Amino acid sequence: MALLNLIINNTEYMTQARNAGVIEAMMAVMHKHASCAAVVETVCKVLHLLTHDHEESRIHAGNVGVIDALVAAIVRRGSAILACLILLSLIHGNMENKARARTAGTVEAVVAIMRRHEGIDDLQERACEILRDLTSGIEENMIRAGDAGAVGVVVAAQLGHTKHLGIQVAACGALRNLARRRSTNQVRAGTAGAVEAIVAAMRNHPGSERLQRRACGVLRNLTHSNEGNVTRARNAGATEAVIMAMPEHMQSEDMMERAFGVLRNLNTSTTNDTSQANNIDSFKAVVLALRTHDTGSVNVQHQACVALRNLIGGNASNIEWAGAYAFGAVKVMTFAVTAMRRHSGSSVVQISACAVLYVLTIDNVAHRACAVQVGAKEAAEAALMTHSGNKKVVREARDLLTILS
Repeated sequence: MALLNLIINNTEYMTQARNAGVIEAMMAVMHKHASCAAVVETVCKVLHLLTHDHEESRIHAGNVGVIDALVAAIVRRGSAILACLILLSLIHGNMENKARARTAGTVEAVVAIMRRHEGIDDLQERACEILRDLTSGIEENMIRAGDAGAVGVVVAAQLGHTKHLGIQVAACGALRNLARRRSTNQVRAGTAGAVEAIVAAMRNHPGSERLQRRACGVLRNLTHSNEGNVTRARNAGATEAVIMAMPEHMQSEDMMERAFGVLRNLNTSTTNDTSQANNIDSFKAVVLALRTHDTGSVNVQHQACVALRNLIGGNASNIEWAGAYAFGAVKVMTFAVTAMRRHSGSSVVQISACAVLYVLTIDNVAHRACAVQVGAKEAAEAALMTHSGNKKVVREARDLLTILS
């Protein structure tokens, strides 16, 4: 305790402690008095002060076995909140420490502690963030976490703490990673009530860009090629929740990209939204967003084009209301051609832009004339030349040129 008091708010003493080998000394103390909760808690506080926002100490702590000791503390239920906090700091952005955490059984320990302490807000939030960090782009951890029951405990945290913004944000982040390209975890999440919990979180916390962004990200992953979750999302009001969130957070490019992705998934060729009102409102929301992000990144441009293609879908009535909405069709065609020119090297933009131009013009003479006027033929011809070896680009561009000729 004396050491803790010395280094709190004292940069000089903290530096001396790091150089004097205090991290190793704390490890020895933790091992010797592992069964004493008070000692473990004090050691955790010292370790947190020495490693927080100090990259060299984070690396050193991983090298000397701090992660294994922290996982052991979580398993013994001693100082679990502090242990989770330090773990989160040690693994964030550090692949070596993430590997150590995986080997130490962190995923399983965190899931178990979440089950035992469902009512402790701080622990649930930090545990969700640990799961998010450990499953970010690491396939093995996604599988291990899913098999250990991570999806269920994260959804339970959301359902049990609906008004707690931090838990909702952390849970959305964890679920987004767990559901990414993992159909098994998609099903687990849908069955556990994740879709409904996420939509409720969006309604309960409309002013948080971070929450809305993460919520759109996880809804996009949960509804990708999963008709069961698409149905759940529609029934829960996901379309309306996304449309409501977009104007308030219009300046966030990342948010718009993910929102476009959700609207895309809820309006695929096999799972079209049965409500034309929702289709129209979604179309309006995307077009309005394009006024702010018409010079956006490749991903934003691509996702917007795919969403618009799915919303219009070659349906005559959809094309009619698209054209009627405040020159919406003209705006979309201009946007698509501009995107093709700005991102001429991106095959995905060429494919999706040609596709949305095609569905708008295939059965509408006025739209065809407008497309030619805004330069769609030249853009398609340029795409053919630049991406002559890409079969999808060639097909979409040729189909468009056929109806514009």
